[in-house]
Amino acid sequence: TRIDTANYDRYTIEQQITKSCEQLGITTANRTISSLSNTLLNNMNQHDRDEVARQLDSNESADTLS
Repeated sequence: TRIDTANYDRYTIEQQITKSCEQLGITTANRTISSLSNTLLNNMNQHDRDEVARQLDSNESADTLS
């Protein structure tokens, strides 16, 4: 949801990775596709973990108030 993938089917995998990194503010200069891919994956995994933790905290707060 954080990456606008409109027209991504027109790009190579390498271009998709680079464009995704750019959208997420990940530095792409002087980096290999492998490095960018790993950084992108780590960024997305961390975001998912943070989002789950936020939702669990929110749910816990709602239960406490009930």
